[in-house]
Amino acid sequence: MLASLRLRILSVVAVGLVLASIIGSVQAHRSAQDLAQNLQDQNLRAMAFGFFSSVTASQGSWVTPEEVSDFIPPDVDQYFYRLIGPKGSYISGYNFVQVPVPDEAEPGIANFATWTDGSGATYRGVSISAYVDQFEAPGWVTLQVAQSTRGAQGLVAEQMRSYYFTAAMICFGVLVSAVIILSTIFRPLSRLTQSVARRSAEDLSPIQQPVPIEVRPLKERLNSLFQTVRTEQDAKDRLISNVAHQLRTPLTTIRLRAELAKNASEPRLHLEALDREAKRAGTLAGQLMQLESDARTVALEEVDLGGLVTSLIEDHSMPFEHAGVKLRLELEPGIPPVIGSPALIEEILSNLLDNSLQHAQAKAVVVSVDGPVLRVSDDGCGVDEESLGWVFERFFTAHAGTHSRLADEDRSEAEYQTGSELDERAGGRVVAGSGLGLSIVREYANRMGAEALAENREGLSVTIAFRPA
Repeated sequence: MLASLRLRILSVVAVGLVLASIIGSVQAHRSAQDLAQNLQDQNLRAMAFGFFSSVTASQGSWVTPEEVSDFIPPDVDQYFYRLIGPKGSYISGYNFVQVPVPDEAEPGIANFATWTDGSGATYRGVSISAYVDQFEAPGWVTLQVAQSTRGAQGLVAEQMRSYYFTAAMICFGVLVSAVIILSTIFRPLSRLTQSVARRSAEDLSPIQQPVPIEVRPLKERLNSLFQTVRTEQDAKDRLISNVAHQLRTPLTTIRLRAELAKNASEPRLHLEALDREAKRAGTLAGQLMQLESDARTVALEEVDLGGLVTSLIEDHSMPFEHAGVKLRLELEPGIPPVIGSPALIEEILSNLLDNSLQHAQAKAVVVSVDGPVLRVSDDGCGVDEESLGWVFERFFTAHAGTHSRLADEDRSEAEYQTGSELDERAGGRVVAGSGLGLSIVREYANRMGAEALAENREGLSVTIAFRPA
């Protein structure tokens, strides 16, 4: 298989020309043979009828061979004749002239035939019978005139040479035209290739070069690919930047705790805090990877929201019991199915429950399903109205105000968190967290075509409105 599309097209054109030339040569040879034979037959007929019209009685005898020879002129392909009298008697001429005559041949009708003599020479001949009213011996006389086919074959060869020359010139012209046309057709592609090749690895801007309509889909797909790569590159850069930035605080705390533990008489508190920071760093990295995972397209299906939430609540009830937080499920009757992904809905509910359990300082959490709407509400500290619109942003951490105090052993951790990039629009003390849980909730809701909303009631209430099936 040829790698070049241009060579493949030229090869197809060349093969087509060869096949057309072969078929054309067969047809041309057949036509040339028919033409040469028709010309030879016309000459033979004219010669035979001309001879009969000139036959006259000469003193009561037939014409002599010399007289016939004078009438039939010599030629490159000499004419030969044989004159047969009544009852098949030989009168004059050449005995080898034996033109085959069909039994049903009618008098006065020219009968043409081709035959080969004993030496292998091929002749074309005509046989005509006519009634001659001679004085002494009236009756039917048959004249056979023959000529070698060499002249006709020479005419055929000449016609074929002319055909081959013409066909070769046509094929050459078609191939040259095909090369020029292909060069013109592929020139925009070549320019587009050169334009892309001249780009640096960092240049993912759209191609602005004008192209023909036929090449426009390729240009659009390339621009779409560049946009996708740029989006993925930006996401990767954002992930690296976010991870580097957000891990700086726990890693700094880990380093300080390790330094303090070396000289502390009671290193247990520092080691426990160090362990918490290590776990927090691992959780943060996992959440970032989860949020940036390439799962933008998910398989959506009809989901029994009530049944799924009931099952998930049972799986998450144990941590709430250990923490002394009441977890209650409220289901409205006749909940219709929704469009979504069971896996993403499970992740959404898990993040909402973890957020209420770990960061809201709630005493009770209510999970309700009303039609296609899932709501998780708690009676915790909530979020002040000024910061409510930011709860779904990445790395946003809500402030607990006067609802809690950090233990002495966590004071260093809080200082380093306060020194990181926390939202300054809210006041109060920091409640530890990565600030990614609700961001994951909104991201997964968007992937299912659902809508995530947050509002303050007794505490924080997050609503996920799904699309009905």
